[in-house]
Amino acid sequence: MIKVGCTGGIAAGKSLLCSYLGELGASVIDADVVTHRLLATNLDLKNSLISHFGTDILDHDGTISRLRLGEKAFSSLGSGRMLNEITHPYIRKEISFQIDVLERQNVPPKVVVLEGALLVETGAVDFYGLRHLIVVEAPDDVVSYRLRLLRGMAQDTIDQRIAAQMEKLRRIRQGDYVVINSGSEKMLYKMAVNVYSDITNRLGSTQAVTDT
Repeated sequence: MIKVGCTGGIAAGKSLLCSYLGELGASVIDADVVTHRLLATNLDLKNSLISHFGTDILDHDGTISRLRLGEKAFSSLGSGRMLNEITHPYIRKEISFQIDVLERQNVPPKVVVLEGALLVETGAVDFYGLRHLIVVEAPDDVVSYRLRLLRGMAQDTIDQRIAAQMEKLRRIRQGDYVVINSGSEKMLYKMAVNVYSDITNRLGSTQAVTDT
């Protein structure tokens, strides 16, 4: 079973790429989905976040509002680091459990893809023993357009989110496969096929992926 990471900037298209990899046969673990579930169900995590960020991160029904928590976390680098320090031990424990379950299956999947925005920054590549890293990126103007159109974000919020992330070139340098997603979904699917084929053939060379 080959463990692969998939990361990239906001609105770059990593989730769509991972969905295509799933269609091709990979098992996908989405760190964002894991986080969402933990925020909704883990009382210890919830109390720790309230202790550090205050009760105004709560929604009207008493659950943690990811929007309000995100606004707090992206307000400064220190707040973002604090959020990661609180949440990542819980996230790592759950993801490790899910990987272990897959490995113990009678017929484990050939490829497991861990999708996450902060795989490089949090040392997840080494922690989970990821053999390859896929980095999905898009030009800033494309990212801004997607965030305005699909998520209804204001431009100042978009600029804040982009600025809070690791520099794009630093991420790209870490990648074994670099996918530049500036075209159509059809083009991205072709690139997903190329990546999956190469991984399953265990070639694993560092390369930029095209739709050819």
